[in-house]
Amino acid sequence: MAKNNSYDEFDDIDQQQDNAPSKDVLKEYINVLRQNLIPILIILSVSIIYTLIYVNTATNIYRSVTSVKLESPQGNILTATFGPEGNNATNEKYIMVQIAVMKSYDIRDKVAQQLIDSFNVGNRKYNLLLNKALLPDTVALPQDVLRRELGSFVQIAAVKGLDAISITAEGPIFEELQYITKTYADVYILYNIELSRQDITNVKKFIVDEREKKFKELNDAEASIEEFQKRTGYISLSSQSSAIVNNLSLYESNIAANQIEMKVRESNIAELQKQFDKMDPQMYDYINAQINQSYLASIQSQVAQLEVQKEIELLNIKDELVRAKTAESFDRKLETLRGKLKEQVEILKSGVNADTPLEKKSMSDAIFNQKLAMNDLQLKNRAYTDMINKTQGN
Repeated sequence: MAKNNSYDEFDDIDQQQDNAPSKDVLKEYINVLRQNLIPILIILSVSIIYTLIYVNTATNIYRSVTSVKLESPQGNILTATFGPEGNNATNEKYIMVQIAVMKSYDIRDKVAQQLIDSFNVGNRKYNLLLNKALLPDTVALPQDVLRRELGSFVQIAAVKGLDAISITAEGPIFEELQYITKTYADVYILYNIELSRQDITNVKKFIVDEREKKFKELNDAEASIEEFQKRTGYISLSSQSSAIVNNLSLYESNIAANQIEMKVRESNIAELQKQFDKMDPQMYDYINAQINQSYLASIQSQVAQLEVQKEIELLNIKDELVRAKTAESFDRKLETLRGKLKEQVEILKSGVNADTPLEKKSMSDAIFNQKLAMNDLQLKNRAYTDMINKTQGN
């Protein structure tokens, strides 16, 4: 009789047949290892020895990073003192420009010269700066070669999230890397200082030239008056006429001095406007419109006229008691008007700053102050001009 096998029995038979070859393969692997044990041990030993040799003889690569903090761009020296320092974030374009300056031919050449000049000072070890063609002598690379090499092994980049630039160098000698990155940073800082000095010199020269120009105009005017007196025969002037001439000279001198200050203010305002236009082109026009409101302009005009009137009144008063009382009377009126002016300015500033981000408030305050000072000078010059015309009978 035929024997009937169930499905489970067939599965057990198949599994036993599958396991049998696995045991045979394992035995074969073990036999292969036994037969080739010596070659395997040799290969393993060589690998371990090579690894140990590499670990002990491989050159370590170090990295030195020096960071240079950037101040907010101030434009020119005339605007360098306005607003709290650091309130205006350095923009990305300015940072990119400074990176380009640091990578420029001129800066790299100055750095190369500085590195060569201080080479071998302090018994340093060298690799990147060493002229390997002249070994065993310790000689620096030529300046033109080192200038080119600086562009490759020194990396300059912006520090993410900060107003700073990082100067990075990699090489086998950490002391040398520190020396390179620090020298690079020092050269860049000295370069910026030199530019600032030139800016200050130019501003001083501008102011001195303007002052000399106005004094020359004043001297020419006095010479013309003297020439007129000699030509017409009116050489001897009465005390009243002398006072008139002196007053005219004072008015013209004050106008000239105010014009010099106005040019400085104009330069300040132009620079502030450029900076503001980068952030909000419409804000400057809005502030300008607020300052020129009729009520504020009227108060400022009264203050300027009263200050000029006070100066003129006190000019010809010789009695000290009368002079003091007159000054006190003018000061009371000016105090009232200045209080109203200050109150109105604060209201306008509050209105502007209410919709102005924090980083723009210091700049908007600076614009307010510069525009108000500019208007005050213009109003005073207008008052002096009116007095000159009135004195001359125009």
